[in-house]
Amino acid sequence: DIRVPQSSGYVYVSYLQASGEAVPLLWGRQFTAGQQLNLGKTGKRFRVSEPFGDELLIVITSPKPLFGEKQIGEDDRQYLSQLRQKILSLPDTEKSKLNASTLAIRTVEK
Repeated sequence: DIRVPQSSGYVYVSYLQASGEAVPLLWGRQFTAGQQLNLGKTGKRFRVSEPFGDELLIVITSPKPLFGEKQIGEDDRQYLSQLRQKILSLPDTEKSKLNASTLAIRTVEK
């Protein structure tokens, strides 16, 4: 479950895999104030595969779109660099309205 702010906006959920790939799970999805989002109810199925190890889920909400329709589908370093550049380019008033959460995940072979 993803709890969003009490104001409407856009959510970006990305998954940084142990392989070094950055995978968009929800990308620029609009939400309403106080709406609850659930990754499992999006109709997508997720499967963890090799390589296993340390991974990261990143959730960012913004009152305005941060990116265009472009899917990230690149390596995690490129994604994080682009994200950093985008956030640094925002006016201070917009930066203060961003919310970000991370969840560290360790995947292991079953």
